[in-house]
Amino acid sequence: MSTIPDAPAALSRDRQVSLLLRELPFVAVLLPGVQRVLTASATGLTLLMLLALGTFTAGIHLSLRICGLALVMALAVPAIAWLQQSALFLLLAAVAILAVVGAIGWLRRDDRPVAAR
Repeated sequence: MSTIPDAPAALSRDRQVSLLLRELPFVAVLLPGVQRVLTASATGLTLLMLLALGTFTAGIHLSLRICGLALVMALAVPAIAWLQQSALFLLLAAVAILAVVGAIGWLRRDDRPVAAR
């Protein structure tokens, strides 16, 4: 007995082959030959994009919320790549902003002594 309602007890041989052939492109990214071509960072981003694609495909069959989640995941992949490439620049910008705020605070500080009470 299946735990999923309306699920067939067993898939036919043709259906199993069809599912296997459909999943082969996803598995190809995990092969060592493909991983040698891609850097570690690119492999990670590719796997994130494949996860988003798989989530979107599942969402088409299950729920629009899952589709929305997959779209957010797919949009996050380029954002992650940009953050990886520009992390040093963002750190430098944050240090510069803190230096400017510190200089303004230093110049505006009040050097007058507190009046005796």
